[in-house]
Parts: sequence; C-alpha cells; structure tokens
Amino acid sequence: VGTEVAARLELVQGLLDRAERQIQLLNRLVGDLLDVSRIQANKLELRLETCDLANIVREAVEDQQQMAPARLIRLELPAKEVHVIADPGSIGQVVTNYLSNALKYSVSDQPIDVTLRVEEQTARLSVHDEGPGLSTSEQERVWERFYRVPDIEVKSGSGVGLGLGLYISKTIVERHHGYVGVYSNPGKGATFWFTMPLASPTSIESE
Repeated sequence: VGTEVAARLELVQGLLDRAERQIQLLNRLVGDLLDVSRIQANKLELRLETCDLANIVREAVEDQQQMAPARLIRLELPAKEVHVIADPGSIGQVVTNYLSNALKYSVSDQPIDVTLRVEEQTARLSVHDEGPGLSTSEQERVWERFYRVPDIEVKSGSGVGLGLGLYISKTIVERHHGYVGVYSNPGKGATFWFTMPLASPTSIESE
C-alpha cells in the first residue's frame, strides 16, 4: 500500500510540476504581448536606479540554473561591482531571454558561456551557445517583431514562442542607451551580446 501511495504522490507531483511550467509559459507569453503593446504606445516605463549589473547577471544565471539543473552555465564576472543606471527588472529580463534562447537551441551536453566585462566606460554582456548558429540575414532579422528563425530545432524546453523576446530585449537595451548584436556562423553556435554605459562616479556618490 505504501508503495502505491508513493507512486500516486509522485504522479500528482509530476502533474503539478507540468502545470506550473505551463502557467509560467503562459505568463511569459502574456507578458511579452503586454510589453510590445507598451512599446508601440511608447508607454514602456523604466524605473532607473544605480545598480550592480554583475549582480543582475548572477541572479539571472542562478534562476536559469535552477530551472535547468542538468545544464552547465559557465559564468565569468569582473572582480568588482559593475555600476550602471538601469531598471534592474528590465535588464534582468534581457539577460534571461538571452539565456533561455541559448539553452533552448543548444544540445544539453554543451555548456553556455556568460561573460560580463568592462571596456573603458562600457559594460558588455555576452551569452555564447554551441547551437546551430545563424546566417547573416537571420542575424539581422532575429531582432524583428514576431520573427522566428525557420527550420531551427528546439533542443530543450518549450518550443512555444511568439518571436518577441529579442525585439523586446533590443528595445529595453536601447532605452538604456546601449546596443545589442549577435556574432554567429551556421553550425558554429552564436554569441548574443549587449552593451550599456557605466554609471558616472558622480551619479553613484549622489545616492
């Protein structure tokens, strides 16, 4: 009897976990649509503050690692804090989108490399995967609304998406006076990156 009860509990737990994943997916899709509506209406609000970009990146990586514990995500951060003027939630959303795409389109036995560096007065975040890569034309189009790269197989996670994540990410970064881009060759993976200006010492001291 005990074994039967344990089996039933395991089945129920599995169903609950699946339902939770579906709810998270639905919330993400609805959130993306709301963000696009705000962008189109020029009502995307950012709550700017001086924050540590390294901490934002670290938390995003830890969240994705918890969701995909079998995957290896290698993180490289500067020894010091990386101060930027940003909306932490929005920038965290960008990092999460980069990470989730890398995990989705690369095979499970390949690592994801996340690197944050400081280059003069700029912070640069890059996420590299060993997925199928992108052609030159696809590298330009991935930032468009509703664009999804054709014939690219989802390796892990859900294949459901609206093709809005990178469009939203680009808009958020540009609202922070930054830039986005991707380096890739078909069959050789991809590196998605974005840059942001560092906070000036004056803005840090005034807080």
